[in-house]
Amino acid sequence: MLLEVVTHLAKQPEDIGPNMRDGVLGAIGTPDFADEVGLGHDQSRVAREALRETDDKLKAIERKVREAEQEHWRKSDPATKARTNDVVTKIEESIAKLQTELSAATASKDAKKIADAKSAIEAREAWLKVVIASSN
Repeated sequence: MLLEVVTHLAKQPEDIGPNMRDGVLGAIGTPDFADEVGLGHDQSRVAREALRETDDKLKAIERKVREAEQEHWRKSDPATKARTNDVVTKIEESIAKLQTELSAATASKDAKKIADAKSAIEAREAWLKVVIASSN
C-alpha cells in the first residue's frame, strides 16, 4: 500500500499536500516500507532522499508562485494604485509650479534662480519616472 502511494506521488508530485508530504517522508524511512518494497536500509535512504529532492523542488515552485501572486497584487491593489496616482499628481503639480518659477526667473534674468528651478524640475521629473516605473 505504501509503495503504491509513493509510486503515485513520484509520478504525480502535484498531488502532494503539505501534510501528506511529511507523512510520506517519515514513512519511507521506516523498516516496514523497506520490507514492503524489498529494499535494504541504504536503498530506502536513497528513496527518501529522492522524495526529499522532489519535495524541495515543489517548495521552490510554490515559493515562485507565491512571489508572483504577491507581485501581481502589489501592482493591482486599488489602494496602492490610488496612492501612486496621488503621488504622480503631486509631482506633476510641483513640476508645473517650478516651470512657472523658471519662467519668472528667466524673465528677471536671475541666473541663480534659473539654475535652481532647472535643477528642481530635473529632480522632480526623475522622481516621476521612478514612481511611474514602479507602478508598472
